Amino acid sequence: MPPTANRDFLRRIRLPAYVFLLVTLTLQLFDFAYTIAPFRFESIVWRYASVGGAANSVGNLFLLILLVYAVALSFVDGRMILAVGVIAATIAVFLYVGTGSFLLDALQLRARIDPAGVRKFDIATAQAFAKLVTEAIVATIFAINAFRANGAARRDSLRDERTSDAPILARATPLRAP
Repeated sequence: MPPTANRDFLRRIRLPAYVFLLVTLTLQLFDFAYTIAPFRFESIVWRYASVGGAANSVGNLFLLILLVYAVALSFVDGRMILAVGVIAATIAVFLYVGTGSFLLDALQLRARIDPAGVRKFDIATAQAFAKLVTEAIVATIFAINAFRANGAARRDSLRDERTSDAPILARATPLRAP
């Protein structure tokens, strides 16, 4: 266990760290939403540009989520670890769906591109696709890790709540006759 001074410091920084990181995370999401507004889901060009832009913005979100996760792990804060897992899983789902949509939109847009710009379009599409797939995999790994850490934190808290004098109750199972 860390010395008392370190525990006091950590206890004092917990709330400001959560507030700062969650506010910054929320502002990042609003900034991205502002850049793609007005929303025109029916427009192939808008969808292609929005999902491609998301590929560039998700890295910042992951960094902030990682910092929230680190704070939650340092305090064994099961609720926040679970929240990180849910957020990461939600991002993963959006990235997987967005990647499929992005590819379909890219195929439709490619036919409209001037032949001189097709090579540049293909390179930009491949780069955004690689980012989206990589970020979706990272989000999946992040979510799985957070859910496992939450389970471990719950098991540890249950283990800590039981005193050493408390009896452990086990139910005997009847033996089967041969």
